[in-house]
Amino acid sequence: AAVGLSALSAPAQQKISEHRVSYAVQHPPTAFLPVVAGTDGLLHADTLRLLWTIAHRQGTAAMAVRDGCTEEAVYGDPVFHRLRARLFRSCRARLGRKALFAGAARYASFS
Repeated sequence: AAVGLSALSAPAQQKISEHRVSYAVQHPPTAFLPVVAGTDGLLHADTLRLLWTIAHRQGTAAMAVRDGCTEEAVYGDPVFHRLRARLFRSCRARLGRKALFAGAARYASFS
């Protein structure tokens, strides 16, 4: 039998409330962002955009420190583009691997 969304909303809200308290007491405050991935390790488009933003910020900061310039000045540099792509691929591979292992562990616990 199919489970309606209303049956899932109360447990989900309880879980969110419990985690919200633990995030609020940390200094500096920590935020929670769900990462959507399939059990086969494929990442959702929003997750990929987040990883691209992280890679962009890390690459921009690293290149600005290396070159001794502002972060805006590195955008046209081909070295920056390669660094950003490498950082993105690395983040995507690590997160995809973790999602794949989490899916496999969850599947193994049901067997």
